[in-house]
Amino acid sequence: MELIKEQSQEFLILVQEIKDKGYKMHEISQILGLHPPVLSGLCKTVIPAIIKPKVKSHSDEVAIDKAFDLVNNISKEKTIRNLSSYIKTLKSVSNETVINQNSQFYDPYKKVISSSYETINSHFLGLYDCFTLSSNSNTIKHEPLLINNNSLKKHVEVYKGNQHSQYPFEGFMFLCGSHMISMHLIDSRDDIQETGLIQLIQPFTRKFKLLRGIYLSLGFSKSPIARRIILTKVKSECGLEEFNEIPTKYYQKDDYPEDINKEIIDYISGTNDLVECLVLPHPTFDVQDLVREKNMVSKFRSEL
Repeated sequence: MELIKEQSQEFLILVQEIKDKGYKMHEISQILGLHPPVLSGLCKTVIPAIIKPKVKSHSDEVAIDKAFDLVNNISKEKTIRNLSSYIKTLKSVSNETVINQNSQFYDPYKKVISSSYETINSHFLGLYDCFTLSSNSNTIKHEPLLINNNSLKKHVEVYKGNQHSQYPFEGFMFLCGSHMISMHLIDSRDDIQETGLIQLIQPFTRKFKLLRGIYLSLGFSKSPIARRIILTKVKSECGLEEFNEIPTKYYQKDDYPEDINKEIIDYISGTNDLVECLVLPHPTFDVQDLVREKNMVSKFRSEL
């Protein structure tokens, strides 16, 4: 119970820090995925009562129960379960580096990120099943991907994989002209700075069933690797809490669920659908490296 009190105090301090940066309470509630009255009730009533209960004779557990009894629209279980993730989100906003608006790159950056904001909101938001060839085993990786609106920053967020995934990524998405969709991603684990890039063919209709393209990232050997990627839309609305409960699955080419289309499996799992720029142990940086690399890849990788 002491941990809950400490987290509650940290939550309140972070909310105040962000308010001092100029954010409004309704903007903070949107960042956390909470209704504004819920955030207001937490900050004004529930959390102060947890930190400094009026009746000191009660145990900490009873004091926390009574704090939540003061309001009728806030779930104790959900709040306590998500406190640590709320704090992580608030810390990321509090530590956010503001782009130097005098930089020659600021205007192009802002223009690229916001240029397709309205179009993406109308067409692409929602939960997707993401299929790729795994980079560290001869299996097919099936994980959730969420395209989410961030109306505060006027850009569209992308979450590829979640807490159940070995390699969770998050980033932003924009349209490249009238032909391509670009997703720029970074590994969301602490102290990991690996990046990824997804380039998809842009559909010419709102009623598309799937998106396809190329996924560029680092492979198991930490070498650049490219593979095909398929996104199939599950639904248009999905919260982060629901998204984080979806498991990541791995399939063999000949052993996958009946509800997965065979055409998807065949499309992403061909012999030539994974290209890796392998780092050799002692490269000479001449044409013989090309021969050695191809021989090594053929030894370590075989068709699914």
